[in-house]
Amino acid sequence: TDALAGGKSRRLRFSVMVESSKGKALIDTSPDLRWQLLKKGISHIDGVIWTHSHYDHYAGFGDFHRIQNGVNVYGVKSTLDYILNYLYFMKPVRHDVEFYTPFEMIGLEMMLVEVNHPPLEDSAGVIIKDGKSKVVITGDTTRNIPKKTIELMMEPDLLIADAIIPPRG
Repeated sequence: TDALAGGKSRRLRFSVMVESSKGKALIDTSPDLRWQLLKKGISHIDGVIWTHSHYDHYAGFGDFHRIQNGVNVYGVKSTLDYILNYLYFMKPVRHDVEFYTPFEMIGLEMMLVEVNHPPLEDSAGVIIKDGKSKVVITGDTTRNIPKKTIELMMEPDLLIADAIIPPRG
């Protein structure tokens, strides 16, 4: 009942902020992003990773962009093609990333890994490393994750999983 009443248990749509000594990054930009950033007093982001091209994972970028221009955005080509077709007028700085290829952002090693989110062909989880520490984030994922991804995700220090419940039947 607390969640339904808007209390502490209230669940907002998926956006995760990652912070290091070199900056702040967002994993996805949900429609709730403006409220989330205002509540925490955050006015600058150094980069955004979009995991997939569903509205609830990118639509909040429009509100966020009002306070900051030229934001670096990262994702696989098909995801960025789709999202930036909608958000082209905001002119973010595009960075196409290949699955399983590490890249640096805010001083951390990031890697997009393939997960399964039908009916999309491309959907990513994110592995973040800082030295020996590893964080794994998956948003909207079925249990049919490729073996290569599972092997890379093993033994995280923190796992954030937003999973799809399989249909009954």
